Amino acid sequence: GKKYSGVMIKEFKFKLTKKQKDLCESICDPYTQKLPLFFGYTNTNDNGKIGPVFTHYLRLTSEVDSEGFPNSDHLYEFENIFKTFCYRKKITYNRILRSAINFTTHQPDDTEAYIHCDHDFPHKQFLMYLNNFDGGSTFFYDNNEKVIYKSTPMKYNVIMSDGELHSQGYCAPQQYRVALVVTYV
Repeated sequence: GKKYSGVMIKEFKFKLTKKQKDLCESICDPYTQKLPLFFGYTNTNDNGKIGPVFTHYLRLTSEVDSEGFPNSDHLYEFENIFKTFCYRKKITYNRILRSAINFTTHQPDDTEAYIHCDHDFPHKQFLMYLNNFDGGSTFFYDNNEKVIYKSTPMKYNVIMSDGELHSQGYCAPQQYRVALVVTYV
């Protein structure tokens, strides 16, 4: 992991169990994917709307810094991936604030990335790429919105960060990007 302006960003390769791989494979295959997806837009930095995003919310955010509300029958299976990762890497956490699976596609007209922070209080973030695709990196920024880290998207790679400013790029034409995101304290 590298430290940037007091922020820690670490990227890991992670070996899933066969059952976890099968789960991820099934939701990344458009013919077997059965998760309900909610349509939304990726906001721009000036509050405009760009690039559609489809999200399956596993756990919804509740009050500030408290555990989020379960929202999916698949919550246990996907949060177990996060918990397994934390156990193997000896990472401690108190509670999960929010978890979701984000699906995005190529957006040829949307070159602007929405720089944002997931919560307005201290937290940490786990992001796992669930499929292979070209492009679609996750970018991390300092407080002046200068890029300090660019991820290398690879299937089952995990990025752990201190909840700093970030944005996502879009994948190549005819591809889609699927990521599991968990915020926690």
